[in-house]
Amino acid sequence: MSDLVNDYFKRFYPADWQTAEYHYSSMLGGMNEYPRTKGSEVNTIFPPMECADGLTLSVQAHFGAYSRPRDDFAEHYSSVECGYPSARIEELMPYIDGGQDSDPLNSVYGYVPVSVVEEIINAHGGLKP
Repeated sequence: MSDLVNDYFKRFYPADWQTAEYHYSSMLGGMNEYPRTKGSEVNTIFPPMECADGLTLSVQAHFGAYSRPRDDFAEHYSSVECGYPSARIEELMPYIDGGQDSDPLNSVYGYVPVSVVEEIINAHGGLKP
């Protein structure tokens, strides 16, 4: 079974994530201690995922994201927050925040199962190397 999303996240975890205390009780506490994606105007820890065919998608999981668990640097996430795709992704539409009339390219999609994100990535040729 693939764990593409969780493995991607761990590439960006601090080196001491398993031994240090990165779990915070205040909104964005952990994220304030961890560098944001360079140039990002939104609270992100992880850079956007880019697929081989050029599709980009923000995929986040942390205390301030619509993810399970809602914790910074968890061992495993079962659902994640997606957002701001470079193209409309039909598989994400059931999870859109704000309803079906929201702009799909300028929206957040909450509690998306990791399996759905992995299907999207695989359908677009996998992650760009």
